[in-house]
Amino acid sequence: MKSLLLRGALLALCLGLGATTGRAQASAYVDGHLAGKEPGVSRPIFASGDYVNGKDWVRNPNLWCKDLDLTCFSPWNSTEHNLQGGTLITRRHVLLANHFSNPVTGTPPMTPGVTTIQFVARDNTVYTRTISKLTQVKNTDLLIGTLDRDLPAAITPAQLFPFDQNKGLPRGIPLIYTGQEKWASVGECVSGAGAAVVLQPATAPGRVPWTTPGVARVGDSGSPVFLPNHGRAVLVCHFYFSTGGPGTGFYTAAINAITGPDYPVTEATLKD
Repeated sequence: MKSLLLRGALLALCLGLGATTGRAQASAYVDGHLAGKEPGVSRPIFASGDYVNGKDWVRNPNLWCKDLDLTCFSPWNSTEHNLQGGTLITRRHVLLANHFSNPVTGTPPMTPGVTTIQFVARDNTVYTRTISKLTQVKNTDLLIGTLDRDLPAAITPAQLFPFDQNKGLPRGIPLIYTGQEKWASVGECVSGAGAAVVLQPATAPGRVPWTTPGVARVGDSGSPVFLPNHGRAVLVCHFYFSTGGPGTGFYTAAINAITGPDYPVTEATLKD
C-alpha cells in the first residue's frame, strides 16, 4: 500500500497534478467582482486620456478590478500611440511583441533611443521613459525593451505565471486581457501549456458581456493577459495572434539572461 501511494505521489508530481494554478481564486475573484457592474462603465481601465499625444491619463474609479495593481500596463508609446502594447517586467525592462515592435521587422518598428513609452501610477502620475535597446527572446515573439532609466516604486513590475512549477493553466480558468481600447476584458483559457497560451471569448453567463468577439484584433499585439491572484495581476502572456501568444514565464531563464542579474524577473507564488 505504501509503495502504491508513493508511486502515485511521484506520478502526480511528474504530471504537475495538485500544483496550485490559482483557478479557484481567479474564478471567485472574477465572478464576484463582475457581479452587479456594467461593462460600459466598469471595463475601461482609464476614464480619460489622450491616445494620440499620450497625456491626461485618469484611471477609472469604477473599474471592476480596480483593486488589482495594473500599473505595469503601458497605455501609450510614441511609435503607435495606443497600439503595440507593453508590460513592465522589471524596473528597467518592458515586454513587447517582437513581430510588431522589432526595430528591423516591426510594422512599424520601434526605434531605440527615439521611441518613448508611458506608465501611469495609481495616483495618475505619468512616467515616460525612452527605450534604449530592444532584444528578442530566442526566436519567440517576446521582445525585451531596455529603458533609459529605472521606473519608481509607484509602477509595479508584473510577476510572471510560473509555468515550470505549475505545468500550465487549466482549461476554462478566467483571464483578464487588454488591448488598444485599454479595457479589462475577460476571456477563458483553452490551452495553457506555456509555449503557447490560447484564449477564447468567455462562456460563463456572467462573463459573456465582458468579452470581445474573437478576443484580440489587429493592433492589440503585445497587450498583456493576466491571471488575478490575491491582489496581483500575474502576467500569463501577450497577444501574438488573435487568441493568445507565448507564455511569458515559460521563458523566464532566457528573459533573465537579457535583463541581467541586477534586474531579474519575478515569478508569482500562486494561492488558491
